[in-house]
Amino acid sequence: MMQFDRIDRKSRHLPFIERRPYKPFNIPVVESRLRPIITSGDAWNIGETAPVSLNFKRLEITFKSLPEHQQSDLFETTPTDEEAGSQQVSHLIPDELLNNLKHFFARELPGKSPLTIRNTFDAVSRFLSQCSWRDLDEESLTDLLSDQLVEYIYLNRTQRDEHALNALRYWYRRSYVMGLSSFDYQTAQALGVFRFRGNLKGADILSYFPHRSPLRAQELEALNQVLRECRIDVDHDCYRGLLSVWLFITLGLRSKQLVLLMNSDFLVNVDEQTGTRTYVLNVPSVKKRHELPRSRFKSRQLPTFLGEMLEKFIRYKEAERAKSFAMCADFGHQLLPFAQQPIFEISRVRLKRRYQDGKVHRPYVQTLGSESVIPMLRKLFGVINVARAREGKTPFDIKITPRRLRKTFATKAAALGVPIVELAELLDHEDLQHVMVYYQLGMSFAQKLDLVFQEQFKDILSYFRGQISLNTLIDKTVPNTVFGPDKLRRLVGIGMCAKGAPCDLTPPNACYVCPKFEACNDSKRHREVLDSMKTDVKIWFGDDAPPELFNAPHIKACEELVNTLEARHE
Repeated sequence: MMQFDRIDRKSRHLPFIERRPYKPFNIPVVESRLRPIITSGDAWNIGETAPVSLNFKRLEITFKSLPEHQQSDLFETTPTDEEAGSQQVSHLIPDELLNNLKHFFARELPGKSPLTIRNTFDAVSRFLSQCSWRDLDEESLTDLLSDQLVEYIYLNRTQRDEHALNALRYWYRRSYVMGLSSFDYQTAQALGVFRFRGNLKGADILSYFPHRSPLRAQELEALNQVLRECRIDVDHDCYRGLLSVWLFITLGLRSKQLVLLMNSDFLVNVDEQTGTRTYVLNVPSVKKRHELPRSRFKSRQLPTFLGEMLEKFIRYKEAERAKSFAMCADFGHQLLPFAQQPIFEISRVRLKRRYQDGKVHRPYVQTLGSESVIPMLRKLFGVINVARAREGKTPFDIKITPRRLRKTFATKAAALGVPIVELAELLDHEDLQHVMVYYQLGMSFAQKLDLVFQEQFKDILSYFRGQISLNTLIDKTVPNTVFGPDKLRRLVGIGMCAKGAPCDLTPPNACYVCPKFEACNDSKRHREVLDSMKTDVKIWFGDDAPPELFNAPHIKACEELVNTLEARHE
């Protein structure tokens, strides 16, 4: 939900604000979060890292632009050309409302991201495209706007995502608080009664949807195999697509994080004694309320093979830099320093257009749009399938998207017992509500665990039911059972839980970081658990899995326990 609605939940009551007299919008320039925006015309270029525009010409919907089936309903008889012209004029958005809209968005620019503003603008545009102003001579603009807005909301309510309706409410109530002339107190107050539904999160995680849900183990292994077999040189146009897929798999990035990566974000550390090279990528945080782009970073260590690939690509780009300099000199612009250039940049043809239209903040003029990432991946797998067909292999037909790879990364990390707070950190989430879904596979897991426990404790349950005697139970029970890696979800064999009540951890891996867990003193048993934890990481993420997964708190806690027990036995 938007910030205004979060505040409104605490108090639905709005203070009465006296409406200001109508005033035409005549502000030539508005300072946004990063740059001045020219607002003297009908097209406002408000983009920061990607082109985003507000075109107020879209709001001037005439009768002639409506679909034919709607046109016929508006007239009882066929109008003459002169009458049709007058009808077109009556369907233009009133100047007062158009100017109030410009006042509203001008006030929003300094504090909101361009995408948030554009989404609100799109919601308002869709609403106004279905409005009629024919009765403006008989009713006031305020009453006509209020009636049509309430009717539009009632007609467009759905059982799922209602973000567009929430954006409309925010626009109307916020405009009233600004004192703009077209907005009514009673309507703004009444809109606070509505409770709009948000987007259903995690449906494709809790249930399996082909081409959308996280990759299964076999699909992930097939993807890794295809990428390992891929032979694309650094000068190939698809090499950056190959790099992108590995970054999505390894770090679980968003597309927006990928395109905001700069050359300076990639760091190489060389050990002076051993000469060992380690690679670190400073990943910018995104989707943070009221934060500017690239204002916060999280350092992520890269596997050696991926660090070498990225280093090779950046060196190649630096060698090709002279061509870009020459091209920019042709149309009178200067390139940014190499360290400030994006790792994944737009083509030289599009760069020239970016400089000319001025739709993007200058430091991000070379930044690739996040909408270009999926076509980049599609092109990569097209090239891969051509090579596979040439070698007589079956084509790789699994749909790969950044969002799907991110869900796969999170699902496997949760299955390996990574604590929810750690996973939220890895996924760049500040709250746990978006991460909870990866731990809420409750029903299916509960049914499977129930079958496991029935098999494991069937003799004990039979004893308590009076079906067997204590002596028979002792004869049937095998003491000091050591469970193999496939039985690691059973707490029996590694210790006891002293909590005495259900908990939200994922046994047995997460138990090692729980203060209620009483571990047994058999170091061999815990060594087996530790080895199988690391094996699981390699199975899901490959031999070059991110080092952070091997340093997960539960793995480190288990390792410390093993070292303590082994030292004690010595």
